[in-house]
Amino acid sequence: MAWYEKWAAMAITAAIGVAGYYGIPWSRMDITIWAYWVGAVGAIGSIIGAYFLGERQSKAALRLAANVERLTAFRRGGSILAVTDAVESHTSRILKAFNDEGFYYLILLMQHDGKIMQSYIDALSAIPVHELGSYKSVAALLRIRTSMVYFQIHIEKCVAQAERSRNQYTGGVADFHRIDPSSIRHCGEEISVCNQTLRCEVEKLRVVEITV
Repeated sequence: MAWYEKWAAMAITAAIGVAGYYGIPWSRMDITIWAYWVGAVGAIGSIIGAYFLGERQSKAALRLAANVERLTAFRRGGSILAVTDAVESHTSRILKAFNDEGFYYLILLMQHDGKIMQSYIDALSAIPVHELGSYKSVAALLRIRTSMVYFQIHIEKCVAQAERSRNQYTGGVADFHRIDPSSIRHCGEEISVCNQTLRCEVEKLRVVEITV
């Protein structure tokens, strides 16, 4: 029961007591009338008690339902983060092949697998956006999806560029290729930043307290 509800109940009880004290002719009441009054007061007290008890149980049930929903959302968010964390880790490993002037093909070849990357994109696409619970989470996940698609496109272009140069070198494919890596790095940074935003939104479900 909230503090204002307690004060309201006390004020009502006091008002009824004062009105009863001054409005009832106590001196002219016999034992039968006293019995009636005691029974009436007891019945009224039982009704009031049942009302407040039912209200308290109703609030407890609402609080429990809200906490269960919050816990479910938190666990669901944890499952989503498992996917986005794997995506961020994968892109971070691939970015090790790049520096400010280009990329090392052999490192890229060891870290990149087109089928694995497509699997990550499919996993991101399978996440039910409507279950994320906040507009920030939705926006972050959609940006991760988009960045991952563009990241794949840029990486595939780098691989194709390296393959095209295969016949230009007697030693096989040249290891280092000069390109502007800013677009690829931007995609990787976008994935990392959005994943951090998504993590913060999920963590809010852990610490928020539901009050009813």
